[in-house]
Amino acid sequence: MKIQSLLRRVLVGPALCALVIAAPLSHATSSLVGNGFASGYEWMELTAPFGLVEDPVPAGGFTGTLDGNPLLFWCAELTQTFSFGDPQPYSVSIFTKPKLSQLFTEVGGSAAATSSTQSSAAFQLAIWEILFEGSVTSPNSPSTGNFSATGDVAATAAIGQATTWLANLNNFSASTTLIRLSNEVHQDFITDTMPPRLLVPEPASLPLLGVGLLAVMFAMRRRTQRAIR
Repeated sequence: MKIQSLLRRVLVGPALCALVIAAPLSHATSSLVGNGFASGYEWMELTAPFGLVEDPVPAGGFTGTLDGNPLLFWCAELTQTFSFGDPQPYSVSIFTKPKLSQLFTEVGGSAAATSSTQSSAAFQLAIWEILFEGSVTSPNSPSTGNFSATGDVAATAAIGQATTWLANLNNFSASTTLIRLSNEVHQDFITDTMPPRLLVPEPASLPLLGVGLLAVMFAMRRRTQRAIR
């Protein structure tokens, strides 16, 4: 019983520390600055299930910074706006959507998707199709269903590329981790770039880890002293 009690303290201490360290990550905000389109854009006329107001819409990936770190990111919301060069606070969280993860894996990530204006516009269209279409069309296609796009010759070529990627989704695993950037009054975004603060503990949390370890050591020392007596 004494050994079990000691083990309980040893295991609970680090577990509590881990909870304290992990908790701030879901509440902290980051500063997002958009610099412009990564590789240009194509104008699209869109039909969406929620009733799109702005028409036409530029489709393409964005470049900018998140807490000063370079970032390629994509529009995930069409009912709000976002201004380039205007720093805004965004909450950062892991975003789980298998089809979207498959798309990023298939194309090779944001860097590959922004290799040309056509591919960048096509990738943005494919993202919108996955997020907004629902289950109306199978396989997903930006040409039909609740979400659809039309445009000039260049836009049509991007629509065709997006359709090809979407048709091949099931041939790829959902192996890309996605991040959602959220703001209540501005557009939300998707990126496949992992923010540094999600990879390492925040500096403010490190002292708490030390306190937890000291508590475990103190509990072990008391147990040893009692056993000697």
